[in-house]
Amino acid sequence: MEFLGKIVFLIGILTCLFAGIYYEEVNFTSFLFLLGIMVGFLNISEKERNCFLISVSALLLIGLAGFNFYHIQKELFTALSNILVFASGAVMIVAFKQILILGKD
Repeated sequence: MEFLGKIVFLIGILTCLFAGIYYEEVNFTSFLFLLGIMVGFLNISEKERNCFLISVSALLLIGLAGFNFYHIQKELFTALSNILVFASGAVMIVAFKQILILGKD
């Protein structure tokens, strides 16, 4: 299962980058979000959850700041937007898992 999670993560990151650079007009949002959900289920262990949530929060802030650079480099903007969609699927699952754990206490 761990190997499958690594493969899904690699496919997601490569799709984000290639779609941002070469396929700007094609929308991969649903596909990337579903891959992110799979990564959230398969890759993030209980001991990694807090670090993952903090890291993705920082990534989301960087992504929001990156929206100001749309006019400078469209490919970079699209790739960053794709990564944000991919990460948001994973963080949604991890956050729900964390909330369920906190609710049990």
